[in-house]
Amino acid sequence: MLVLFGGLPGTLNIVDHLNLAALNGIMKMKGFMLLELSKTKGIPVGVMDEQKAVGIVQAAVIFADEAKVIGFLVKPKGILTPKKVVSFQDVVGIDPKGLVINSADNLLPTDEVLRIKEILKSGFKLIGLPARTKNKKYLGRITDVVIETISGDIIRLYVRNLLDERIFERSMIHDIKPKEVILTFDNRKKVVKKEAVANAQKVAEPA
Repeated sequence: MLVLFGGLPGTLNIVDHLNLAALNGIMKMKGFMLLELSKTKGIPVGVMDEQKAVGIVQAAVIFADEAKVIGFLVKPKGILTPKKVVSFQDVVGIDPKGLVINSADNLLPTDEVLRIKEILKSGFKLIGLPARTKNKKYLGRITDVVIETISGDIIRLYVRNLLDERIFERSMIHDIKPKEVILTFDNRKKVVKKEAVANAQKVAEPA
């Protein structure tokens, strides 16, 4: 069993035991899973060939044009060690307990992958952006993003306003701009509230 490390940014505390080979097998067996990006911040990054943790995830790198995660910003061990990035294609598996890569060589300088470099330089962050309809009606702000863990595609957006928080499926994403997200919103169609989804999942769980 591998001891992974994680915790608050800048710290490396033992938080879990994880068998990387088992995680790899589970991810492939399931084909894919859905993951909220809010649950990836601070998770440990483990490498399979060395069976150890090498850092923690600081943020996901989102390519707005394709509405998908293309990599992760990683804080390696060591106070003075510069941040690194890992391309999504090099991720073996990821869940709320950790992110797994094959080798520490998959961790690259932040300026080595051109597309990731440009996104980091722009400072683009999807969470927190205002969401509007094509008619400029304000819907709220993006509070979380759900991705599919094999492709990195954004599957859902959580949008909160003063009244509630709602889920918008990928098919309802019209455009992701640097300063706002445009969603296709039709009042005649039901937009499921996040709270209702959570309650339904609780009901579905066996006693």
